[in-house]
Amino acid sequence: RFVQLDSAESLRNLPDILDVDMIDGFFFSPGELLRHDGTPDGLYGPDTAVLLREAAALLSESGKPFGVSVLTSGADVLKFWVDMGASIVASGTDFGYILGGASENLKAIRQL
Repeated sequence: RFVQLDSAESLRNLPDILDVDMIDGFFFSPGELLRHDGTPDGLYGPDTAVLLREAAALLSESGKPFGVSVLTSGADVLKFWVDMGASIVASGTDFGYILGGASENLKAIRQL
């Protein structure tokens, strides 16, 4: 049983959440997080990154595994999470992968 951490409030309440029995691990959903001013511009900006790092440190100290689900990512985003100790990384969406495959198929058909 994994719990999704998808708000600044959940990150701030993590010490209390860790006291709940029967939670096996956690998933960060950073796409849902907003900066304190309510804008998504600085998802990995200094203010939000501090919350994420503090939460990751608490989870590491607790021995609970954690992962992240990111919709799109580059090497820097994946490295950010792995460096913080994420043991599970989900990247992309089924829609994106389906669309990519459909685009490749269409390209192949057009070359016939």
